[in-house]
Order: sequence, then C-alpha cells, then structure tokens
Amino acid sequence: EPFIRSVGRIRTIIRATNPWEFGQTTEDAARTALQRRYRLMPYLYTVFKESSDNGMPVMRPVLFADPADISLRMEHQAFLLGSDVMVIPQWATNVQLPQGIWSSVSIVGEDAQTDQYQCDVKMRGGSIVSLGPIVQSTDYIPTQQILTLVVVLDENGQASGSLYEDDGEGFDYLGGDYCQTTFSAQKNGNSVTVTCSQQGDLAYSQRQVSVQVLENDVIYTGSGDVCSAGGVAVTGLPYTGDLTGDGKVDLEDFADLASVWLSGYYLDTLMDVAQDW
Repeated sequence: EPFIRSVGRIRTIIRATNPWEFGQTTEDAARTALQRRYRLMPYLYTVFKESSDNGMPVMRPVLFADPADISLRMEHQAFLLGSDVMVIPQWATNVQLPQGIWSSVSIVGEDAQTDQYQCDVKMRGGSIVSLGPIVQSTDYIPTQQILTLVVVLDENGQASGSLYEDDGEGFDYLGGDYCQTTFSAQKNGNSVTVTCSQQGDLAYSQRQVSVQVLENDVIYTGSGDVCSAGGVAVTGLPYTGDLTGDGKVDLEDFADLASVWLSGYYLDTLMDVAQDW
C-alpha cells in the first residue's frame, strides 16, 4: 500500500496518509509514479546488484556520465539511475545534459512534456533497459516475467544492456542460482536485431520479449524469442547506410539496397534498360 507521511506539529489538523486522501489529482499522479517504478523494477534490481558488487551508487550525479566534462559538475537538478537512465524533475530548468544521445521515454503511456507532475525520464543512446509488467507489489512479480526491452541506439546504430535476476530471497545466488543476461542490438539497414548471452544456473533456454526501438522520437516494435539463434528483429526503421556491415557507407551499400528494393518486374526492367544501353 502506498504511504505518504505528512510531517507537522503535534495536534496538527493534517492527518491524511494515503494518496487518495489528497484528491483525485494527487491520486492519479501517485498511481502513474508507482506504475513507472514497478515497470522499472528489473532495471533497478540490476543496478542495485551492480552497487553491491562495485559500490557504485544507484542514484548518481549527472557528471558520472562523463567525468571529464567540467560543465556537468554544477548540474544538481537532474540525476542518474545507474548509467543508462536520467531523471529530470518538472521544476528543473536549463539542465546540462551529457554529450551524446539522451532520449525521453514513456514508461506507462505518460507524457512528461504535458504532465506537470511526472519527471522526464531519458535513456542514454547505446543502452537497452529492461521493463517489467505493472504489478501491485513486488510479491506479485512473475518468476518468468515477459520483459519489454527499450532500445535507444547510439550514433553507430548499436546498443547494449544487462539484466540481473535471481529468486529475490536468500543467498542461493552466491552458489550460482542467478541469471545475468547481456542484451545487444545492432542496426543493419532499416532493421534492428536484438540478441543475448547469459550466465548463471537460471539461464533461459527460451525467452519471449517485446522490443521497442526508439529512434528520432518514433517507436518501432517487435517481439519474439531473444534466446533464439537469430534473436528478435525490429523492422521498418529509416534506412541509414551500412548494409554490407563493413563499417562505412559506400556504393556497395547502395547496390545492396537496390537489390532489396528492386525486385520482380522492376529489377527485370532495369536489367533490360541496362542491356539496351
């Protein structure tokens, strides 16, 4: 049950301790915030595991994204959750962002640009963040939950992210009862393929996931077994170049693109014209 502790003087008239006691607006804002938290739970659990391993704080100053950038040292309004998520409160002004891609994401359908109560959540370009389902309590999180992988590509069309899972209780993870998954995404032409590698005794042989690729404020979706040999492919993205995978955009890429676009009658017609020349 969500709980709000009102701090005041003894015998104060403020006795409300539940979100709905403050009116519909507060209740709706609290519900959205809680649902965002629960969907982020797989990512947060992974960040807490990282913190237990190397001591990195879960909540980090923005300068941790790029310690060499002196301009970030005075950014005290926004903060990082782990290395891949940034939180910007609605009251923040003139926030100094780290260099690179930082894309705003909607977690439960909210729009931080129009919702005056919800903070803006941004993902780092080159990251993959795992989201879980909306639940009423962590006690109700399914053992094999269906994940949503949110992918924000970097300038090279790549992204990666990790997910740590165990049974949530006890110390059996010390003996290997856990699953550490590394997700990787690669853009090739107008499609993105997401694959994974796993460690630990609780590794999955099959895992159905939903994938959302965010590029230029447009979401492209796909789904499938991320543990399969071919991973999960998301198609329909704008074409941006290197189809041949040689790390550069050149005539070979346009030739490869032509072979995809020009098929059947159109390809035959093009060949006939070429022969006439």
